[in-house]
Amino acid sequence: MSDVGIGTGKVVVNRAMSLDGFIAGPGHAMDWIFEYLTADALPPEVMAATGAMLIGRGTYEVGKRMADQDTTYDGGARFVLTHKPPDEPDPTVTFLTCGLEGAVATARSAAGDKNLEILGADVAAQCLERRLVDEIMVYVLPVLLGDGVRFSPPSLDRIDLEPLSNTQSGAVTMLRFRVRKLPRSASQPEPVPAADELPSIGAPATRALAAAGITRLSQLTEHRADDVLELHGMGHRAIAVLREALSKQGLSFRDET
Repeated sequence: MSDVGIGTGKVVVNRAMSLDGFIAGPGHAMDWIFEYLTADALPPEVMAATGAMLIGRGTYEVGKRMADQDTTYDGGARFVLTHKPPDEPDPTVTFLTCGLEGAVATARSAAGDKNLEILGADVAAQCLERRLVDEIMVYVLPVLLGDGVRFSPPSLDRIDLEPLSNTQSGAVTMLRFRVRKLPRSASQPEPVPAADELPSIGAPATRALAAAGITRLSQLTEHRADDVLELHGMGHRAIAVLREALSKQGLSFRDET
């Protein structure tokens, strides 16, 4: 799979699936995946093309229980979308409590010019429903589970796909599709406008803004530059990039109006 699109900055739903359409077994069991999807079966260019991951809370909790599984997969900065962050902090992830569009915009900013992977049945379905996904990558595994969590919920409307590639790696069949974009209906919420997206300032600075509840460029107008600079992970270079992005939109930090 050499045409993954390194540096294209796509939003990609990436998941393993049983032949009968389940991404998790009964009780959200996912240990069966690693019987087939070993490090050798993962194309290195997929990982190289990934700059950040947006993960659902349920998938995050399952991953914690399976911490002993060595997947050797480094997808960059990890963001977990949740209504309530856990009481015990986890320095390996950034918890986001904003809306879905804001979470996608924050994670995409951290990914830079690389892809953003969406992991988790619920968050992936929401992204697909709101037409925020560019591509879907599926690892079809040679097993029938019979029950569990399906690839997509019954509530998801029809989405047309364009096949891009079909690759075999050992026992794993890798399918890649482009999501065909449709005009947005009046009932669908608007995504974060491109002009309001945060610029690429690196994962630590992006996580610092997200932790402070800042997921849009325009929100910086409510904050002083010195206060933003004091956030853990923020640096003078990031402030300069943010200041330039604000200026291009005719905006500024609160103390620089």
